[in-house]
Amino acid sequence: MKNIFIIFKREYLSRIRNKSFLIMTFLGPFIFIGFYALIGFIAYKSAKSDEFYDLKYTDTYSILNNQLQNDTVGNYICSPARKVYTNQELNDNENLIYLKIEDKDSRILDSVSITAVKSPSLNNLDAIENSINTILFENELSKINLSSSDVEKLKPEVTIKSIEISESGEEKSSNSGIKSAIGIIMAFIIYLFIFIYGAMVMRSTVEEKTNRIVEVIVSSIKPFQLMMGKILGVAA
Repeated sequence: MKNIFIIFKREYLSRIRNKSFLIMTFLGPFIFIGFYALIGFIAYKSAKSDEFYDLKYTDTYSILNNQLQNDTVGNYICSPARKVYTNQELNDNENLIYLKIEDKDSRILDSVSITAVKSPSLNNLDAIENSINTILFENELSKINLSSSDVEKLKPEVTIKSIEISESGEEKSSNSGIKSAIGIIMAFIIYLFIFIYGAMVMRSTVEEKTNRIVEVIVSSIKPFQLMMGKILGVAA
């Protein structure tokens, strides 16, 4: 234990006296939060862009019945195409999006494609898919003399209240969503801990092997004591 403590003390003090360690200890969380905040901000700005594009579509078997005409979907102004656009024409106009629908069966659409210089964002792609789904769904409802509002009225509203029983037999409400979020966050923290500090132990071992110090150390203490001291010191 004495040898382990000596290694532990050396590993611990050599790190907390390092200026880069002190700086990153306090700045690291802010850098991490700022990085993901920047990603979220960029995604939000791209989704809320004021720039609109022309979406021209060809519907080979007229399953949409021109119901997508003059609609604004996401960042696209939709209208039927008078011709089939070539790749060169699309390449010359980066604000043009070409949607091609070649399906006969309105219940299974697996021959729909979008061609453009700039690929649609996920939000815009979802908006296009939802718009087409809504049109086709309403067309199917009209065949049986129903509307989407009629269907919404038929949908029941179900709310489940989660209750936990304590050891004393008392009931208390619980939230599975909060528990799941806490579990995911803690699992991510464990992952970071293993990844970052495992790399620190490896770097410390590689450094001693490079400097030929490890032969001198191992001649005085057991390898288990050396590794245990390193792991505890770095973890601390």
